[in-house]
Amino acid sequence: MEAAIDVTSSVEIAAPPDQVARVLFDWHNDPKWIGAVSESRMTTPEPFDVGSRVLRQAAFLGRRFAYETEVLEIDPGRRLVMKAPQPFPMTVTYEVHAAGPGSRVTIRNAGDPGGMFRLAGPLLGALVDRRVTGDLKRLKGLVEAP
Repeated sequence: MEAAIDVTSSVEIAAPPDQVARVLFDWHNDPKWIGAVSESRMTTPEPFDVGSRVLRQAAFLGRRFAYETEVLEIDPGRRLVMKAPQPFPMTVTYEVHAAGPGSRVTIRNAGDPGGMFRLAGPLLGALVDRRVTGDLKRLKGLVEAP
């Protein structure tokens, strides 16, 4: 499937990769840095690993909904790949790399927005980028806070 949306956003954070990853990869922290998410909880037994699912309560384009992600791949401290069926089928990839004295965090959202979302065309990609860029700023503030 060729992705109709493929957006990559990144930020540099003044903290080592392992410290950043502890916050980024911990689903408990989602409501603290993901602006659209008001609540998150695991729906599968611990530990958080490949196959784990997390249910999130969110809002997007003025609509409230719940969506569940499933972990497809995890390389602790470096990479987390999840698939999400809503608001449209998408793969979300978090990556953390050393960058100078700190870290670079990259989030990629790729998917095919069917139905009403397809009508938004390229504007949807720009909206996703804006939302994720805001999320990364919140993540940066959370990690760098004293």
